[in-house]
Amino acid sequence: HREIELRDGRTLERYSTSLGREGDRHHGRVWFFRDVTERKEAARRLQGSEEKFRQLAENIHEVFWMMDTAAKEMLYVSPAYEQIWGQKCESLYADAESWVKSIHPEDVEQALSTFGRQLQGEAVENEYRIVRPSGDIRWIRDRAFPVRDRDGNIARLAGVAEDTTERKLSELRLAHQGLHDDLTDLPNRRMFREKLGLALSQWEANECADGRTGAVLFVALDQFKLVNDTLGHSAGDDLLKAVAQRWLAMDGVSHTLARFGSDEFTLFGTGFSDTAAVRALGEELIRCLDEPFRIAGQDVNVGASIGISLFRSEEHTSELQSRQY
Repeated sequence: HREIELRDGRTLERYSTSLGREGDRHHGRVWFFRDVTERKEAARRLQGSEEKFRQLAENIHEVFWMMDTAAKEMLYVSPAYEQIWGQKCESLYADAESWVKSIHPEDVEQALSTFGRQLQGEAVENEYRIVRPSGDIRWIRDRAFPVRDRDGNIARLAGVAEDTTERKLSELRLAHQGLHDDLTDLPNRRMFREKLGLALSQWEANECADGRTGAVLFVALDQFKLVNDTLGHSAGDDLLKAVAQRWLAMDGVSHTLARFGSDEFTLFGTGFSDTAAVRALGEELIRCLDEPFRIAGQDVNVGASIGISLFRSEEHTSELQSRQY
């Protein structure tokens, strides 16, 4: 058969069938014509839509993907996958679950669990990290939408995955800044109080019977104001950072050290064998400052005054008892 374009814009499909023959003589043919204008127009619209979709999918930064949920086959994945994952699109067509191999080991369980919920039609976002072949780590936000058949069953899963690394790192930086001191990067007063409250709750619930002692040490630097007044605030900042680093480097210091104020620091722990162990730690903090600090080209000496608050298991209470030395 063949198609005929009419002047009025319609398209006819023509085909014929023979009426038979006797020897070399044909009895004739019957010709049929069918109006296929609407079908042709629908095909043109579909082709146009597919072209627009292809242009859109291939020029956006997000990864558009679609998979057959029954056959577990990837039907389409946009070229952005190669830029974000650092993997060829062909790898997904060959194995629809090959993207899992790129997920950060710490995120695999959570990512697969969320993907399983998406396969069931839940409208949940999947956030995880991937490790590119170069070793670069990227944060991914993956949203999926079920495509149902006439019976309401999920036939396909369509999704959009985007690289949210810069935004995620910015969020993490803001969260870190809210809980850490800008100068020393130690936990700040807010984080210290949160950790102390959690530690006291755990102490009451779990540790009151093991004979251990908990303690909070309040440490104030001596002669710090003199350093600030004589060498300047920049030197004072350098001194605070140096003191913090020296204390963090002490052997066995696994407790929470925080900057509480200008020249004030706090430290708490719940695993001391007795009060003598707490006092020994305080003495070590002071002794750690014996060696001068090299600040602004000069040797600077500082000391420290320490107050200790104890909470002891034998008292079965988290009430802090203050002691000075």
